[in-house]
Parts: sequence; structure tokens; C-alpha cells
Amino acid sequence: LENTTLIITADHGCGTSYYPLRGQIQNFHDECYHVPFIIIDQDVTPIIDKRYHVTKDIMPTIAELIGVKPPKSSTGLSVFSEKNRKIVIQEYMGPGCPDMYRREAWMCAFDDEWKLFIKVKLNNEKGFDYKIEEIFNRRKDPLEVDNRKWNKKDVRECNYLLNALEGRWKEIIVNYSRDGKY
Repeated sequence: LENTTLIITADHGCGTSYYPLRGQIQNFHDECYHVPFIIIDQDVTPIIDKRYHVTKDIMPTIAELIGVKPPKSSTGLSVFSEKNRKIVIQEYMGPGCPDMYRREAWMCAFDDEWKLFIKVKLNNEKGFDYKIEEIFNRRKDPLEVDNRKWNKKDVRECNYLLNALEGRWKEIIVNYSRDGKY
């Protein structure tokens, strides 16, 4: 199959709930977002890439493979890029219809050390109105069973992740709200 590229991936991994061992937000644990991304192409050298990637990286990767520029609206990074994502941000609008005007969004930010889950109102005149649901120290608790949300020191240590989520929240408001407001 000359001049053929095969890409194997998935939109999510195993969405199994481990409640009550974990909180009720199941969508952000590693088993749900650890998905394969396999490229089979005669010009691609096989590697195992341990960097963080997200599904929005698929389109710029394909664009690079076929030699075109991704659109300006693309916020993903090609897996061939030298850039390295330090913090991963994920959002989930909840089960069923994604009604961002009446329901809370579930958001998560993580890096090598911490993982922070929040619920946040997208349509709220109060601004970034969130509730911390879960915090895990990924180095000490790789299975994510010891929720540290009640530990004030750990909450303070995760403040940089909360700032990243607030930045993403602002992007969502500007780009997807009905009137550019809350």
C-alpha cells in the first residue's frame, strides 16, 4: 500500500466509574483519556511518545502528514512538533445534551504532579464560579483514589491548575456564549 497512511485512535478510553472509591466524576481519570494514537506510514519512524497529547492534536498531525497548514482556529499541536504541553486541560459538558447555559461544565487540568477536577457554571454573571470536586497527587497516588480536596495545602499547591482552568473558561465564554458575556 504505497502512498497510504493508516491512523488508529479512539475518542476516549474506558469510561468505567469507580464510585465510591473515586468521586462521581469519572471522565477525567487516566483510563478514560489514555487512548492509542498509532500512525502507520512509510515515512514515519516508529516511536513511543510519552508527552501529553489531546484529541485536538489529531487534526494538526494529519495536516502535517499531508503537507498542509492547519486552520488558524486549530489549537492542537502536531505530535511531530517539538513543543511539549506542560498542562493538559479537559472539559466535559456532562451526560446528554451539552447545554452550557443551564448546566455546570466539568473541567480538569493536570500535569505530572497534580490533577484537579472542578465543576463550573459557564452562564454565570458572578464570573468564574467553580466548585473543586477532586484533587489527586499523581506522583504519590497514581491510581487516583486519595482525593485531597479537603487538604488546604494541596489546594493551594494546585492554584496554577485552577488559573489554567479559568483561562480556558474565559476562552469558552468568548468563543461560544450567545453574546460574548457570561
